[in-house]
Amino acid sequence: MKFRKTDPRALAPAYATERAACFDFFACIDAQAWPEGVAIAPGSTAAIGTGIAVQAPAGHALMMYSRYGPGYKYGVRLANATSIIDAECKWEIMVSLRNDGKQPFVVRHGDRIAQGMLIAAPPVALEEECSNWPACAP
Repeated sequence: MKFRKTDPRALAPAYATERAACFDFFACIDAQAWPEGVAIAPGSTAAIGTGIAVQAPAGHALMMYSRYGPGYKYGVRLANATSIIDAECKWEIMVSLRNDGKQPFVVRHGDRIAQGMLIAAPPVALEEECSNWPACAP
């Protein structure tokens, strides 16, 4: 899958280990503007940039998921549960994190904030079928 940095400070997506099922996306935060990182208060949501734009191959989609550790340990998850990024997306991937925990959660530059998996998503023919369905019978 092709990607480009939209910010020179961005870290490239990467697998944490050779056995990892998904590759990590990292926070791209201006450390001068946010020297202590971005704090997400309990019950709040924050959009965190990755500084990365991707181009999924035709017939594929990039699925974005929450990371296990922050979810399990701190109650932090993707605000929209799962994101689907198709081949037409050309802008920076933003990760909306929701803090459902009891303590502020701080995100710093370079922190792993989401994980991605490329899946096959071939186009399918969509056909209306009404012959056996009472709801659409004439």
